[in-house]
Amino acid sequence: MKNRKELRIKIIGLGLCLLLTTVAILLLVLIERHLWLLFFVGPLSFYTLYRIFFGSSEERRQAREKKADIKAERRQWQNHRFFPVSKRGRAAYLILCFEEALKFYNSKNLDCWKWLLGELWQITSTWDIDGWVGRIGDASPETVLEYRSYQEIEDRMKRISLQSGVGFWYSLTEKEFISLKKLYEQEKDHSFFPVIYGLYKTILDVITLDWGDLEINHTPSALSAIDEAEQILTEHSIPLPQNQQALNFIMKHRDGHYGKPFDGIPLSSIL
Repeated sequence: MKNRKELRIKIIGLGLCLLLTTVAILLLVLIERHLWLLFFVGPLSFYTLYRIFFGSSEERRQAREKKADIKAERRQWQNHRFFPVSKRGRAAYLILCFEEALKFYNSKNLDCWKWLLGELWQITSTWDIDGWVGRIGDASPETVLEYRSYQEIEDRMKRISLQSGVGFWYSLTEKEFISLKKLYEQEKDHSFFPVIYGLYKTILDVITLDWGDLEINHTPSALSAIDEAEQILTEHSIPLPQNQQALNFIMKHRDGHYGKPFDGIPLSSIL
């Protein structure tokens, strides 16, 4: 059976070679009689032949290498305990890690963080992933602390929109921005603030490191965010999430991508 298949492939290949040879001969005869065609057909023919014999083989090689890289990455991460867990489940676990850090450092001021936590937990229930990423990115300490006022953000969005011809906007309201600005300004000089910010980034990373049209099943590259968050907690003697009921739910929420939406608020130890 295998020999027959190989024979068919060889016959098809030979047929294609004969066809290309015939076309090339006919083209040469035509050009010999009408030399002016050389100016138009010559470059096009050379380009076509290059694409057939070199370009396509190069593209096939690149495709094979990319496929091999994906398989290698998958093998590297497939034993990770969060490999089968959905992206919503992974994000939920990282939000629990974020909450553990808040309780460890800022247990008397948790009310100030509840609005932001509510926004983070939306990843478990929303279908608008792009919208969630936009809001969480706009609410990050890096973004909020970059601007002195809400008006400054709006002015910059307008400039970018005019320059690019594409509409850009800031997804938070002025009230939300001012509230976060005040919170971050109060906390930014404390030694624990880099820890909070680092954990915040991992929540975004577990969604955005591998997403969109090129998203790979089980998004193995995003698992590094889990390891990074746990390393941050361990290095600062912050306990890992201990709510076994919440952890059991998260570990059973399995899917190659986002999985079914669920209400993550009941898993929270703060809200």
